[in-house]
Amino acid sequence: MENHTTSIQVKNSFDITQPLTEDLCEFLGAFSGDGFTNVYNGCKYFVGFSGDTRHDLRYYQDIIMPIAKRLFNIQNPYVRIGRKNAMWVTFYSKLLHQMLINRFQMPTGVKFDKVRVPKEVLEAAPEMKAAFIRGCMDTDGCVFFDKRPTYKTNYMRLDLCMYNPVILDEIKEMLSGLGILSQRLANNKHLQITSKENVRKYLAIIGSSNRRHINKILKKYPDFEEWNPIGNYRFLFR
Repeated sequence: MENHTTSIQVKNSFDITQPLTEDLCEFLGAFSGDGFTNVYNGCKYFVGFSGDTRHDLRYYQDIIMPIAKRLFNIQNPYVRIGRKNAMWVTFYSKLLHQMLINRFQMPTGVKFDKVRVPKEVLEAAPEMKAAFIRGCMDTDGCVFFDKRPTYKTNYMRLDLCMYNPVILDEIKEMLSGLGILSQRLANNKHLQITSKENVRKYLAIIGSSNRRHINKILKKYPDFEEWNPIGNYRFLFR
């Protein structure tokens, strides 16, 4: 049986030319990872995100939905929880739809192989780029520990999986500009940040707002909260 949390807001008003901020960049990064847009019957515009309710619901409730409320005046998005832990968060807003497509050149419909880092973000200050990357990694990324016997201890990696080599190259270049080493895998679907030291640097500069990643690292490194000052700040003061 599907569970629906329903509150559709069709009309809302906000400034689509609002300045680029870290919140807006993080929203754009999350959209680039797990977002989509569509129009029904030529009049019902929406922007949606998909995820796994076990791992992503809290992230959307704590981070993405509050950003949408602050920046886009969307008070109550439509949250749908379906079978096999599937979930969708949908924002019904023609203005938000238009802003993503017209201002930030986000593709409509199926976008996994078409999405790019918006030009405004590529040309923005380092903290804006960091926020965009954080949104991408928190939606399409994962933390894992390589347990192959070639490593003396489990080797920590952050892995960003996107079926889009162009945006992975753009993110790799932004990471390099922030002083963070990353590497593309040969299959063109993965960008990885490897080693405890490099992951720690990533978290110190970019951080994570997704408890799914944070809790996984905490199991192995109890001092992890000290690594993640940006993410900790966001949880404490939102």
